[in-house]
Amino acid sequence: MTEEPRDDDRRRICAIVPSFNARETLPEVLHGIDGAVETIIVVDDGSSDATPTFLREWSAEGGAASARDQVRASRRVALLRPANGGKAAALRDGFEHAIGMGFELALTIDADGQHDPIDARRMVARAIDALVNGGPGAPPRLLCGARDPATPGYPRRNLTGRRLNDLAIRAQTGVPVDDSPCGLRVYPLIVVSRVRCLSGRFAWEEEFITRAIWMGAEYESQSIRCIYHHGAARRSHYRFRRDWPEGFAINLWLLALASLPPAPTRAAMVRLGGQVAEAWSLRRGRDQLLGDSPARLHGGAAMALGALGAIGIAGEVSAGSVGSGLGPGSTVAALIAAWLVIRWHGSLWLAGVGAAVGIGAGALAGAIAQALSDRTLQGELAAGRSWVFAGAALAAALLLLGVTWTAALRRKSR
Repeated sequence: MTEEPRDDDRRRICAIVPSFNARETLPEVLHGIDGAVETIIVVDDGSSDATPTFLREWSAEGGAASARDQVRASRRVALLRPANGGKAAALRDGFEHAIGMGFELALTIDADGQHDPIDARRMVARAIDALVNGGPGAPPRLLCGARDPATPGYPRRNLTGRRLNDLAIRAQTGVPVDDSPCGLRVYPLIVVSRVRCLSGRFAWEEEFITRAIWMGAEYESQSIRCIYHHGAARRSHYRFRRDWPEGFAINLWLLALASLPPAPTRAAMVRLGGQVAEAWSLRRGRDQLLGDSPARLHGGAAMALGALGAIGIAGEVSAGSVGSGLGPGSTVAALIAAWLVIRWHGSLWLAGVGAAVGIGAGALAGAIAQALSDRTLQGELAAGRSWVFAGAALAAALLLLGVTWTAALRRKSR
């Protein structure tokens, strides 16, 4: 068990608690982390309940209680935003205040009681231990909580969104992440001060992971308890119609940035060479085929890309024109698919499996269509331009992704 940090080390970290209409759950959260860090900063994001009143009383009592009781307690800071701006805005205000106070690390914990304060204390101790023992040249480390997906009552929609976010970040960075939406984290503030994110609400936390890793930060996950309340006790400010499109758009943008050719520098070319070598690694292919849930989803995506890249080839195979060479359209499609697999840190071996499945599906669909269609459709098939081929290969890609997705979601335990 990790020991509690010493007082001089404890002064290097604070806690930031973004809060919105959390009067019922916030006091217990604050009590649970009191004393684990030097200062607790609560950012109220324009609450309409009694939270601001409670925070004014809580912050006013903090200094007097600490001096009177002579116990190790945290200083209390309450930042009251006049209007609701979203979780990202609350976090940014808290980070700015923490940086101004000279802290190196910041623990973030949600105010809805979904995180166990004991886990928060363990993460504080782990983060300080890494900071103290890492040495002056060690890269900054982002420590993130990973909730147990086998927790009873864990909503399937939340688990699906979690897996998709993990898959996107893995594709953008090559780093296997687990539970990227989790709000229990320890941030290195030197990275926070340099990273600029586009997201304005819940997607900020996932976007930050990608951009922090791009800047050279290390990622580490720590298993934590998952607490899900039911009925009226369960509070969530995530709005699917509002927040999901933003997260989807941000991930597409980051994937596009990750797909661009690297800058023509020696270091960038060396990194690209490493990506190509890793894409041919049998170890990576085995991991993405048989590994944990995010790895299996990543392998399914690589196979789906291979099947999509084989659409043009499948058409030519079905039309019987492969002997005369592949056409430019199929060659371009295959090269684009291979490039995306490499840049999205996939396995070219699995992409090859997907291509074979796509070619086979297109060939079979073409043969069936030729046997059943009239001469007009046969003419289209002979030219290799029928939508039959594209539809068959696309269906194969979706099937490959769907099978791996289902297998990943069913395997809840790590």
